[in-house]
Amino acid sequence: MNIGKKLILVNISILLIGVLLFTAVFVKVTETQIRTLINREIYLVAQKEGKEIQLWLEVYLDIARTLSQIMERVEEIPIVRRRPLFNLLLNQIVSANPEIVGAWTIWEPNELDGLDAQFAGAVGASAEGRFAPWWLNIDGEIKLKTSVDYEREGQGDFYQLPFRTGKEAIIDPTYWIIEDQEKLLVDVAAPIKKDGVPVGAVGFDIEAPVIQARVMSIKPYEGSVSAVYSSRGVICGHFDPSRIGKEISLAEQSLAGDNLAALARAVRQGRAFSFFNYVPELKENMFFIVAPFFIGRTDTPWTLMVGIPAKIITDPVYRALVIGLGIGLALIVLIVAATILNAYSISKPLNQMMQSFKSIENAEEHLFKKGRFIQNLPHAIIRQQNEIGKLAMAFAGMSESLQEVVSKIEYITASARGGNLLARAKTTSLRGNYLRILKGLNNAMDVICDQFDAVPDAIALFDSARVLVYRNHAMDEFIKRHGFDANDGQFLATILARAAATNWEEKEKGEVQVDALFSSLFTPDTDDAATYTVDIVLQEHMYAMTLKRSGSQRHLNPSVDSLCVMLLLTDITGIAKARLEAEAASKAKSDFLSRMSHEIRTPLNAVMGMTQVALKTDDAEKMQSCLKQIDNSSAHLLGVINDILDFSKFEAGKLHLEPVEFSLIDDISFVVSMLQRHAKERRISIRLELGEIRKDCLFADSLRLNQALINLLSNAIKFSRPEGEVRLIVKQLADTGGHEEGTSAYYFEVIDEGIGISEKQAAKLFQPFEQADGGIARSYGGAGLGLVISKNIVEMMGGTIALKSKQGEGSSFSFTIRCPACDKKIIKEAETDEVEAMPDFSGKRCLIVDDIDINREILREILEDTGIAIEMASNGKEALACFEASQENYYDIILMDIQMPVMDGCAATEKIRSMRRKDAETLPIIAMTADVIQEDVIKMREAGMNEHVGKPIDMDKLFKTLREFLLA
Repeated sequence: MNIGKKLILVNISILLIGVLLFTAVFVKVTETQIRTLINREIYLVAQKEGKEIQLWLEVYLDIARTLSQIMERVEEIPIVRRRPLFNLLLNQIVSANPEIVGAWTIWEPNELDGLDAQFAGAVGASAEGRFAPWWLNIDGEIKLKTSVDYEREGQGDFYQLPFRTGKEAIIDPTYWIIEDQEKLLVDVAAPIKKDGVPVGAVGFDIEAPVIQARVMSIKPYEGSVSAVYSSRGVICGHFDPSRIGKEISLAEQSLAGDNLAALARAVRQGRAFSFFNYVPELKENMFFIVAPFFIGRTDTPWTLMVGIPAKIITDPVYRALVIGLGIGLALIVLIVAATILNAYSISKPLNQMMQSFKSIENAEEHLFKKGRFIQNLPHAIIRQQNEIGKLAMAFAGMSESLQEVVSKIEYITASARGGNLLARAKTTSLRGNYLRILKGLNNAMDVICDQFDAVPDAIALFDSARVLVYRNHAMDEFIKRHGFDANDGQFLATILARAAATNWEEKEKGEVQVDALFSSLFTPDTDDAATYTVDIVLQEHMYAMTLKRSGSQRHLNPSVDSLCVMLLLTDITGIAKARLEAEAASKAKSDFLSRMSHEIRTPLNAVMGMTQVALKTDDAEKMQSCLKQIDNSSAHLLGVINDILDFSKFEAGKLHLEPVEFSLIDDISFVVSMLQRHAKERRISIRLELGEIRKDCLFADSLRLNQALINLLSNAIKFSRPEGEVRLIVKQLADTGGHEEGTSAYYFEVIDEGIGISEKQAAKLFQPFEQADGGIARSYGGAGLGLVISKNIVEMMGGTIALKSKQGEGSSFSFTIRCPACDKKIIKEAETDEVEAMPDFSGKRCLIVDDIDINREILREILEDTGIAIEMASNGKEALACFEASQENYYDIILMDIQMPVMDGCAATEKIRSMRRKDAETLPIIAMTADVIQEDVIKMREAGMNEHVGKPIDMDKLFKTLREFLLA
């Protein structure tokens, strides 16, 4: 196909596309304008009709509002006239308004005048005297009824809406059976308030057909239909009367699923929108407009939906479509004629130029050979002085320039194939676009070299003669570091020889493998040479060395040598060191786990062994000794577990200090006195040396400070020899400035005369899972976490910890802390050594909730002597059932486990707290669980629990907690 025909086809295609786009835009604009106008018109109709319905309902709202105001001022009316006056008002309102079927009022007993009991059984009052009359208008006969059940299906106690909200309410139309007559009623209600608080309500039952009459009269266009929906989606009026009183989702099934869902959402949200939908009942496609309107002072939006035949919109759109297509076709005919004439004058000389190109191609000569294009071009075209002649001369000049560019590109390509990335094309003889093309190619090669330079690994490229043709900066550094000569023709062979000497057992064998490798990599006739990878060590540096060839394609073009071999050296020294460190850490953890196994199994063995001994003996004294050893071993086992938990908190960053005010001197004295018994058992004395303490009142975490001191003092006692001495030095440091105002620094030092530690052993002491040596764990025990925990505590308190020791001569551990301090006196509660008497909880009832039988039995045994009544449940669901079935204030306290099947303790507590019972919020619920991490305790309190007691159970804390909640 010649160029003229192509131009004609292209122009016609463009015109057709343009006409179609123009028509589509024209039709879309037309449709949008029509829909906008109709939307605006129907929205105004909806507002007007909604206003009519609103005015009709507001009449009765005003009556209810006025009557409620009268009742709110009941204090101003004599008592003897209040009830008769209310009955008279309701009677007259019902008599004067035929549309009112019922009028009612109701309030909480004794709220207004306190006389409800006097009206018990009277007309218009309930059996309890609650004044709730209901006046009915049935066929013009006014009747007074006693209190009735106002609850409707799907609406609950609707008459209580004003109680709950304090606002006026409009209740959706509902069918009622009154005196054997079915009536569609709408209810309006207003609250009765006393001192601003809703105590009652007054309302009217109004016949709803007026709404249907308004709906049927809405006809903005011929064939229009209408419907009114309440905010809850109940149909108040409809073009199909059988649907009145039903919900949208049940009655509007003729709407498409998406339209029905969108309509339901719009009604609930009071939002306007529009949509198309085919209506089978009308056998017509309709366009529906939905618009909300509000009634009275309520927050209840009702919705009016108006549907008009879709053809009112689509007919003008179709006419616009026909007009647009007609205009477009006329333009196509005119423009095509002009295109044919113009294309013929251009296509003839262009076709001759194309034939010239064809003749060169058919003769198998290079298309852009110098002068060849002009020789094959008709002179008639060259002689033309118009654009065609100039185009022919431009093609001739371009062919020569392009030949030069192609030659230089071939040169760079051949160099790159051989790995010579430094080759660049000369551009001095070129101009214009060709100059930019070659400069761009040179720049691309520069970018490739820069990218290789950015690679941290050392890279070198070799040609088929094993000559280094390119290296990146990392390779330059490698050459300088290890003293290689990059200009040496044997550079690659030297590196390979080093690799052979490092990794192969015999040099001769290495030389043979190097020769075989060279033969494989640098033989062009071998298309697939194996990749060579080996690790080498040079001057304490380890490298991963890779040799890979970019395969030769000599069989495709024998004149081009495209063979290139890449050498890649990756420094893996750091990785190797990291691997060694990881292996050392793994070994340390394995040793730690071994120690943990020993530390846990030793007291556990004692517990189990003494238990078996106690079970086999009837000797009370021997049994008491067994129980004492079981208690000591259990305490030791709990201490090991607490150390592991503390360390895991430090590692996870979840341990937080809890500062309190305390006396430093009292605290230190307490720690020393607590460890005196243990020291005496080992025949070791503890000497406390207090220096100058200017500010004794500290604001810090007393428990964590004590924990650090106890760890250090326990270690000192453990590693001291019998008859030795442990010294504890405490003093306040001088303030050197540069610290936060109001804070002070304190110095602590623990000195022992024990076995001491060597420098090598001391370096490992403050590392996790480490001890001075393995023999310490075997000889003295311990998990190896005490010093790590102490170090973390000290650092969290703004201090540092240090060690001075000499093997065989003892050790000195010292640390400092910094915290807010003052010089006020801390009044310490009086201490007593007397054992507190067993508490008496007689008359109280406790519910124990735990899924483990033995745990429930232990608590029963512990609490049995207190006189408290005990009930049990095995999970949260059972506990919830027990609480629901009990009367208010039946239980005095609940002891709740957390981790339980079926329903856990937190979920059960949340459900109890959410129940509508007076004791649901006040009943004490105590968590008794092995979950002792701070995050778990916070979670329990957020669930509604009052206190937390950890497992194993501390009886002193348990009894203290029970006294606090049962005897307070």
